[in-house]
Amino acid sequence: MTVRRILESNEQALKNDLDEMYSLVSLALDRALQSLLENNVDTAAQVITEDSLINQLQHKIENKCIRTIALQQPVASDLRKLMSDIFISMELERIADHAAAIARIVLKFETPPDARHVQPVSEMGDKCKTMLNAVMQAYDETDESLARNAACMDDEIDSAEQEFDDFMLREISGEVDHKIVYTYLLWIAHNLERIGDRATNIAERVAYITTNETPELNR
Repeated sequence: MTVRRILESNEQALKNDLDEMYSLVSLALDRALQSLLENNVDTAAQVITEDSLINQLQHKIENKCIRTIALQQPVASDLRKLMSDIFISMELERIADHAAAIARIVLKFETPPDARHVQPVSEMGDKCKTMLNAVMQAYDETDESLARNAACMDDEIDSAEQEFDDFMLREISGEVDHKIVYTYLLWIAHNLERIGDRATNIAERVAYITTNETPELNR
């Protein structure tokens, strides 16, 4: 097998690993949001437990990329792709960390939060899932335009967090007994906002793969 064929085979294996990692991260986010909606401690605990599997997969991807760079001496475009795979795996791992953080907060609730307070957070979570799906589709298709469009979704997530923060602060000012619950919900919203930022970073890396330039999208 030629060096070129070996490199292409390694790159395809890495892409498969990243697709698997994305599926696990997406599932973790789904379950974290489900645990919030249903106040399901078992689902929340599952997210936390399985976070280690995502961490292990990220290390596997990183090591594969480094080994491929060391042994195959890729040309510039391949090197960009390999370095970007490491970067994207790190961002996905951090998104999983935010999902686990949400699950840990769910475990802190002594009583379920009111549905009218949970619903805006759930809708914000849906925006995050849509954005994550879009940026990973852009990665799969090496589509810079799709990546840029996906990055624009971060504005919606930021606006949703600001609206929710304002709403919760009004609630806190008029409610003494539930301030801790409201604060936990604010933490969850902040974790979702950070997921939007991580997805934006992935979109920027997709643009870098195709153009050799790293734009600052949606800053």
